[in-house]
Amino acid sequence: MLRDDIRGDVEYEIGHIHGAKTTPLGSLVFRVVRLMNPDSQVVIYSAGGDCDLAWQAVRRLENHHMTDVRLYETGLAG
Repeated sequence: MLRDDIRGDVEYEIGHIHGAKTTPLGSLVFRVVRLMNPDSQVVIYSAGGDCDLAWQAVRRLENHHMTDVRLYETGLAG
């Protein structure tokens, strides 16, 4: 399972979920699609609440045929 924090590097350094990797939205497809199997579990989160970045990330990965993409809706706050 890969846990990706799609916020920027500075926000990631301020705080992130233990074990998560920083993968800003712009490099997400390369990191996940190119380096992982299509059926690998990927959990995406961002700041939570009204932040749309995580939903964008999920859509991008699903459009690239990743089959087990999950959204941690409450994000870092959760």
